[in-house]
This record gives sequence, structure tokens and C-alpha cells, in this order.
Amino acid sequence: MHALSRTWRTLSCLVPLLVVTASIFIGCGGGGGGGGATTGDLVVGSNPPAAFLDATFAGGEGFLSLDDFFGSAQSTIEDASGRYVVVGAVVVAGNQDAAVWRLNDDGTLDTTFGIDGIVIDAGAAGGLGFDGASDAAIDASSRIVVVGTSASPNGDLDVVVWRFLDDGTLDATFGVGGVAVAGNLLRDEQAFTVEIDTQGRILVGGVSQVPADSDPGQGALWRFLDDGTLDLDFADNGAFLTGDAEDVVSDILIDLVDQVLVVGSRGDALAIWLLDDIGELVEGFADQGLATYFDVDASLEGFSAAVYNDETFVVVGRRSPDVGEDEMAVFRFLGDGQVDFSFNGQGFLTYATTLGDSMARSVSVAITGQLVIAGTTTVIEEDESLSEVGALWLVSAFGLFDPALGVNGVVHLADLSTEDGGAASSVLIDSQNRVLVSGFVVPDGLQAIASLWRFP
Repeated sequence: MHALSRTWRTLSCLVPLLVVTASIFIGCGGGGGGGGATTGDLVVGSNPPAAFLDATFAGGEGFLSLDDFFGSAQSTIEDASGRYVVVGAVVVAGNQDAAVWRLNDDGTLDTTFGIDGIVIDAGAAGGLGFDGASDAAIDASSRIVVVGTSASPNGDLDVVVWRFLDDGTLDATFGVGGVAVAGNLLRDEQAFTVEIDTQGRILVGGVSQVPADSDPGQGALWRFLDDGTLDLDFADNGAFLTGDAEDVVSDILIDLVDQVLVVGSRGDALAIWLLDDIGELVEGFADQGLATYFDVDASLEGFSAAVYNDETFVVVGRRSPDVGEDEMAVFRFLGDGQVDFSFNGQGFLTYATTLGDSMARSVSVAITGQLVIAGTTTVIEEDESLSEVGALWLVSAFGLFDPALGVNGVVHLADLSTEDGGAASSVLIDSQNRVLVSGFVVPDGLQAIASLWRFP
């Protein structure tokens, strides 16, 4: 989730895009096999020492468990002072509450923030029992903007935006007491991602659905003004809805003229929308502002996106074959939404294991052009049981797994800590080019604990 480094409209490739057909993706890795897929049936403990953790982080361990509460870390960003802001959720008195931690560069909690480095908020939308933070951004005034989901008094879910000052107190000039809520009494609405545009407006992506409906719902994008009110000049009174009953918005990117690239899924297809500054689809992008990508043998989902260079962007997520286990998938696209076939010769790469599911949740681009991808995969434990663990992949600029990391370009995070199980939710390349992975571990099969890993 990075602001785009150039204007999408200035590219010389504004050709109408035909919706990518299934034939392009035939055999793209079903069952962990062909089409650029790599299999990874490895036993925990088998990773070679190519995945050293950073000895300057977390007391020399390189692994930090935020174990004052059960919970999970969903996203991490870095502020201008080199401190890490980590957002997620914790369990307090049996309820899930939103949590924001701030860490110093060495992994110690920043005691100038909140109470001993953590802020916990419950009942943001007026209900009880469920709050969670999913993403964060820093605005031009160094205020911390956090988005997530909270239960309303009526029991439905609402989108929440919190804005914190540097000391962790809520900003009273924003929303009501530092909290802005967007909700519809007839729908569940959840926020997954946030970006701030060049005018300081806050864009929040997620989903809006009828609670009793099993479909994912409509993808949604809300825009808030600096005071926390919805921007009524954007789309339909501040909210853009994708219009289909099986859409999800998972990530957004913003360019220099405040166009918004929206990444997610539509039914079984990976979907990408491009909106202009007022929330209307850009006709010169793909098929009237929407590009969808199908696979004849699988469903595709996009969870995270990043600008690769001035002409391309990448999307990572999941490929779910009709037969076989889910696969981690990474795609690279040109600025007009067409597949970049210079990436692995076909525009995509998958990772599969016959042991169980794999998926990507987050991607960052290194200054060397490599992709650093965080997510989950399935491994064999030493007792021969199967376990889902956090994973980190390294992919070259050419779309190949880079053996410089772990085994054939993948590291199981369980190998690098004393805990079994868990997941990696996000990956950040910080201002010193170190890789910080956030997620959770599940010690002894108990409840999850928010955790961080840092690689030098």
C-alpha cells in the first residue's frame, strides 16, 4: 500500500483492455504443478540459515511476541521517527478490542505512547464485544489514522476510523472524540485498508453486505474529510459501491492526481477498479474502469497491492483450484490493467504444497526490485502433524522464486521462533531496508498472540 509514484493516465498504453480470459491461465498451477507453480513440502526446522533474524531487534532475538494479551497484529507502518505503529486486536475480559502498539526501532514498547506503548479501544461504534483494527497510515501532520470494524448497538458491523495524536490520545478535532463511524443499519460493513491522498482525505476500502446473506457483499470505498465527516462530493454521498453481490475491496493505491486503484475480487475472479478523484470509474482503464481476471480451473483473489515501478504494479493473493490445495499467487500488471507477460513469462507465479493451503496477504517491493511477500502455508511438524504457519517468500524481478531466502525462496516463520503455528498478515520494508513481518503465533495450540519478525 504505497502512494503511486506517477500518474496512471500519462502512460502510453491506454488501450482498451479485453477482460483477461481463462485460456491465459490454463494450467497455472492446479494441484501444485505446472504453469510456474513451485511446490514446498518441507518439514518445520528444515530451513537453512539463509533466513537470519535481525539481532538488533527484540533483545537480540529478532522475534517479538506482544504477549500481554491474546491477539493478533494485522498491519505495521513506520513513522517519520523510525518507530513502528502496529495495529490489530486483543482479547480483554472475553471481548475483542482494537489495539494500537508503538515500538521503538529496537523492538521495545514506546512508553510515550498510550499506556506503556499500547492503546486499546472498545465500543467504537457503540456496541459491545467486537472491535478490530486492520490498517493504518500517517497523515501530513504526523497523526496516526487507523481503520477497522466495530459492532454497533444494533449488532451489525460498522466501519471505524480512529485518529490518534503522537502521544496516543484520540484527536478530539476528528469525528466524535477522535472516532468517525460509517454504517448502514441494514448492512454489515467492514474496513480492511486505508490510504491518505494528496489533499489529506482518508480513503477506506472494505466490504458492505447484508448480514443474513452468505455472499461476500459489495466492495466498498469510503472517503472521509480531515474532520472525520464523509466526503459528500465523492461517489454516492461519500461511498463507492462496486455494485455486484460478490465483490470485496482488499487494498487501494493512490496516484499523484488522486486516482484510486482498487484491488479485490468479484466472485471467482481477481478484480481491479480505477476511480477518478470524484469516485467515478475511469473509462480509459480496462473495460470501462474495471479489469477482471479469470482462471478456468480455479478462483482468484487479490489481497494486497504495491507499485512495482513507473509502469507496473503487483497484486498478491490466493488461487483456489477446483481440485487441490489453495496456492499463494502473485501477479504483475501494466498501468492500463493488462497482464505484464515479462513477469515469469506469463504475468503470474504461484506457490503450492500438497500438504495444505497457502496464500499471500501482503507484499512490499525492495529497492533491488525483489518482491517480499508475507502470508501462510502448511507444513509437517516434527510429530508428523500438519500445521498452518506464517511464511515469507522472496520473488525476483523476473518472476522467479529467489533462493537467496530460505529454501527455494520461502521461509517458515515457525522455524525462526519457539512457537508453532500462526500466520503472517503484513510485510513492511522500513527506511533502513529491513524487512518487518507482523502476524501472530499460537503457542501450544492456545489462543493467538500478536508477533513481529525482523530481518536485516
